[in-house]
Amino acid sequence: MRELFLKNAYVYRGRDFAPADVLVQEGVLAAVGPDIHYPVGTQVLDLNGMALVPGFIDVHTHGGDGIDVNAAAARDLQKIGAFFARHGTTSWLCSILTDTEQQTLWCIDQARQAIECPGPGARLLGIHLEGPFLAPAYKGAMPQHLLRQGDAELFRRYQEAAGGAVRYLTVSPEVEGVLEMIAQVSKEVAVTIGHSGADYETSMRAIANGAAAATHLQRHGLFHQHRPAIMGAVLESSVYCEAICDGRHLHPAAVRLLLKCKGWDRVVAVTGQHSGRGPSGRPLQAGRERCGGVGRRRQIGRYRCARAAPSPKTQPCAT
Repeated sequence: MRELFLKNAYVYRGRDFAPADVLVQEGVLAAVGPDIHYPVGTQVLDLNGMALVPGFIDVHTHGGDGIDVNAAAARDLQKIGAFFARHGTTSWLCSILTDTEQQTLWCIDQARQAIECPGPGARLLGIHLEGPFLAPAYKGAMPQHLLRQGDAELFRRYQEAAGGAVRYLTVSPEVEGVLEMIAQVSKEVAVTIGHSGADYETSMRAIANGAAAATHLQRHGLFHQHRPAIMGAVLESSVYCEAICDGRHLHPAAVRLLLKCKGWDRVVAVTGQHSGRGPSGRPLQAGRERCGGVGRRRQIGRYRCARAAPSPKTQPCAT
């Protein structure tokens, strides 16, 4: 598809929706507004007043449509991508939970295959390693016996196996060896701090050593006026900050406060979701841990949302 004309859309511009048409050429927005002229032969799609928003880029997600990244073969990752595209996500990083070295290397190999041979759906941009260099007290769904001290050489083995596709690495600053590790690898991968109860001083050292972001806000030690902790360091500094804005992980007021402190350009909305999405109600699987939550779909304001169309099918790779 070289040209696509989307007419009668409700387009999100300037933080509000307004009627407009959109012309896409070679995958790039060429024009937005009324009275757009488009080439003969352009595919025309009438949205009939549906809301049209940019595709969501999810840098932190562990699966979807009943498939868990830690158990997903390359074809399964393509299925996740197709599921994401049906719900508005157009590109993503697959987040690998803390696991054994053997299983992590298998997950990396499957992700590398999926990246090199993309299927229809959301584009897999790379890998997010969430661990194993995390604090046991804030492990969340991570298996505690697999958590490790900072180890730059282990990360580099993973990165070599990935062919450089590890784009994002979550670590806890207070774990032994992690501060030194951040300084060693921050030029090779975007390092984000999280699953952490680190104090303010340790967190600021991590940022000074090259940490560029903070993994989902709710997995941190709490702010106190005498002990601002990792939260204070994240809010004060210029690092990016993830937020799961589903109304459950964070109160809407907490999201508004975060936006006021960090600004719109420094807050990264993520799902952090796992394999399940309801409606079965059965316990969900997060890596090797079971979770009790069930995903729910939500309507955005009063608007129906136009789903992103899956990308055209590509030729299958030889196996």
